[in-house]
Amino acid sequence: MSIETGERSSQLHVRPIQDSDRGLWASYWKEYNTFEGKILAAASPENTKARWHELHDPNSSIKGIMAIVDAKPIGFAHYILKPETADLKDSLYMEDIYVSPAFSNRGIAKAMIEWQRQEANRQNLTRFYWICYDNNPNAQAVYDKIAKRAERVGVRGQIYVLDLSKPVGQKPATPTLQKVSVRKRDYSQLKPSPLESQPAECKSSQIQRARRTFPEP
Repeated sequence: MSIETGERSSQLHVRPIQDSDRGLWASYWKEYNTFEGKILAAASPENTKARWHELHDPNSSIKGIMAIVDAKPIGFAHYILKPETADLKDSLYMEDIYVSPAFSNRGIAKAMIEWQRQEANRQNLTRFYWICYDNNPNAQAVYDKIAKRAERVGVRGQIYVLDLSKPVGQKPATPTLQKVSVRKRDYSQLKPSPLESQPAECKSSQIQRARRTFPEP
């Protein structure tokens, strides 16, 4: 996939996280977990180290991917394979997604979501969903274009569910309208009804009889 970076076109691809990504991933993880200038507990050195090891543990349900532009990681996403009590198949839940601000609004997040959609299909999963909170209206505006809103989470969270059968960003087919030929009728040869051909006084008497037969309520 090509994206515009300044005056030239660059190549974008998405792949699983590798050991060589640790430095940039840790930096992005810290940025992702910084809110109003404060670093959240999730980005503490202990938690960052634990999360990195989870991403590389083959027995862990937490997986990670990186978005790469010109051989440089510029974003990440984490997802979890979750069992479903209502289905024999597991679901894919996107836990985190982040794109470097220098590459925002260029389809990077959509590319990572599309990679996860394909992964869900490769593993024959039943659902792909995530949560976005109301304090992130820009992200919700993007998600509203590619996924469906499901139930709410508390009073601030919104669950989004992606259609696994359609690539991210695919526009629905526009229905084609079939032309229907309408046959025009010639009313000039129609004969007047018996009531219309009668004098006015006859019409009045027949109408009065009809009212007596079908009285008004």
